[in-house]
Amino acid sequence: MNEYALIVGGEFCEIRRYPERPENIPHKAIVWLPVTREYGEPFEGVDGDAYMIRTVDPATLPPPVPNVVSPRQARLALLSAGKLDAVNAAVAEADAATRIAWEFATEVRRDDAGVIALAAAIGIAESDLDALFIKAAQL
Repeated sequence: MNEYALIVGGEFCEIRRYPERPENIPHKAIVWLPVTREYGEPFEGVDGDAYMIRTVDPATLPPPVPNVVSPRQARLALLSAGKLDAVNAAVAEADAATRIAWEFATEVRRDDAGVIALAAAIGIAESDLDALFIKAAQL
């Protein structure tokens, strides 16, 4: 089965599957265009004699930033980035609640206000924090 886009009066209506291209009906402004799918700059619409659906190749997208990593993963990522000593020093200077959270947390959340504040305190930018979470999730 092949995909064909139904164009009525110059407007896209829907995509249907047929074994062969249906007949165009000029007096009713009904046109069937073969659908072409490819990766590239996103676009959907008529392109020459075809209906083009172009999407981003998922393989080229950066990995998603995980919402949660384990404390072990977080510490190993910080160690590999050369930031673990700075975090430990900042935690030692922090309030008791922060020290308890760092010591006994069962997960490290990317959206946690304490994590964001701690990262900012030692000069880790938001984009670098995302990269640390991505790295941590791989460990």
